[in-house]
Amino acid sequence: MPYQLVTQTKSYDWCFRNASNQKRSKFNYPPVTIKAQKLQPIKNSPLINCGDRPIYAGGVIIPKLRVGKHTNPNPQANWITVGEWDTDKGHIFALELGGPNFSENVVPQWSTMNQRQKWREYERYLKKIAKALIDNDTKTLAEYSLTLKMPYDHIYYEVFVSYVGFTNDIIYTTNINRWGYPKQWKMVATFCDKTGKNKEKTFLNKTFTGNPWS
Repeated sequence: MPYQLVTQTKSYDWCFRNASNQKRSKFNYPPVTIKAQKLQPIKNSPLINCGDRPIYAGGVIIPKLRVGKHTNPNPQANWITVGEWDTDKGHIFALELGGPNFSENVVPQWSTMNQRQKWREYERYLKKIAKALIDNDTKTLAEYSLTLKMPYDHIYYEVFVSYVGFTNDIIYTTNINRWGYPKQWKMVATFCDKTGKNKEKTFLNKTFTGNPWS
């Protein structure tokens, strides 16, 4: 059953602060951009029960963000994690970095990667560096061989997500596990100004295995 793979791009003027979704623009930050793929039936192919799957999220990190208690929504791709071994509902653009707590920003994520391994360590690292930049904390920056060069006192954060289960732009499988569970993640961080429009240099570019069964 053939399907066309279509990519859509949307902007989200939301972050999660003090246990609720709030406007990023309220704190003078631009929206987060999220790109997602959807299955478009070709000709008489039937609709299948899988939602859009995010492949990219990017935006300026909001320093010193206090998230508070929250419940993660289910992934938009309809991959339900309940009862699945070692699987979390993970945010692509972390809440503590300024991402929205919406299903569009959530995918099934290997718990070991999400909570304990290098992925989580680098999210904490970026939070620390974002705070050091805004505070002009040259000592902390020097610990990581980084320097502040105005006006690049913020971080533009990007996450690229890849999956298995498709060939070029045509889908021939309705396997929801292969459709909705990420295979690989890439984390990129670049110095920028607060608008995110003006960037300097990329100081982090890391790739992670996102699916232990892929």
